Amino acid sequence: MKITKLTSIITAVLITFALLLTSCAGAGAGGGNAPEGTITLNFGGASASQNARAAAPSTAPDDATLAQLTYTVQLKGAATITAGPTKKGEQRLSISAPAGQYTLTVTATLNGVKYAEGSTSVKIEAGKTTPARVQMKLTDGSGIIIDYYDFIGDSISAFTTWINNVSFNTISNPYNVKLNVSALGGMPGINLESVGHVIFTKYDLSGGPSVYINLNLEDSPMTVLEKGAFKTCQSITAITLPKNLVTIGEAALSSCANLSNITIPNSVTTIGKQAFQSCESFTKITIPAGVTKIDDYAFHYCTNLTSVTFATGSNIVDANFGVSAFPQGADGFGGDSLKTAYTAPVPPATGGAGTYIRPQDGTTWSKQ
Repeated sequence: MKITKLTSIITAVLITFALLLTSCAGAGAGGGNAPEGTITLNFGGASASQNARAAAPSTAPDDATLAQLTYTVQLKGAATITAGPTKKGEQRLSISAPAGQYTLTVTATLNGVKYAEGSTSVKIEAGKTTPARVQMKLTDGSGIIIDYYDFIGDSISAFTTWINNVSFNTISNPYNVKLNVSALGGMPGINLESVGHVIFTKYDLSGGPSVYINLNLEDSPMTVLEKGAFKTCQSITAITLPKNLVTIGEAALSSCANLSNITIPNSVTTIGKQAFQSCESFTKITIPAGVTKIDDYAFHYCTNLTSVTFATGSNIVDANFGVSAFPQGADGFGGDSLKTAYTAPVPPATGGAGTYIRPQDGTTWSKQ
């Protein structure tokens, strides 16, 4: 079955596959007692219907096409090792190699013709398990992106078990997680079995190894993102909010310092007080037309936020546009420059829907 759900147009096509680097002690490939690791690649994953998102004008390849792909893998570093071919759904492909830094290249062919290729840098360490990910660009240039999820589930307990047993990763190589839950279970630090608390505990505030995730809640049926749900969850690098969400609660995503990518669904009407306060990583945000209230300090101290787009049809009245809702100045301290530009522009400027920008260290927002 082909997927026809449309998202934004992209020029490059990426197929993402999860890789598992499992290292262990042993003899090196070149002999002797050099520590050796094993890289294990699982090409099964989920089906196209679970993982594919098509970007106009193309549609995603169906499961039958994906099943026909043949993969060849090359590790190049301390040794050069080639393995394969193997097919999606077959037994995992394992490669033994001396511990060290490698370039991992994966090539997919369809009926003998190159279909996609990608490479990444990986480090194999003796006695450790390390996650890695290869993004494969389709050779035909069509606009499709296929996401592999490292965890898909509808149980907080199952998610807890999974995240407590994965290895540390890096902010540039996060796990992809898709959760379908009716409630998140409360605030980190207070509700110890909540999704937020479990994620909160995976980040080392002292700068040590952490677990980073991209969190997809799109299919979760909740309409309210509860107060403080992900407060200070610095392990989250991107989040897709529930597609029927109406209210983003007070401080729901505040102090998520590594959150660099977020899309607010069109169903949202209210962005609560301090909802995104001190989210320092994202640079732009789009406010859907259905949002009628942005509460006080909603984006306060978002130091790198320099572009805000209010979608066509946006109509937030002055009384519902909170105090210091958006950052001003280099330190991101809140101010009302954007509120003024939107609700009470000085002629010949016009307010309302559109994109507003400010310099990185600027105190004045202006409409483009």
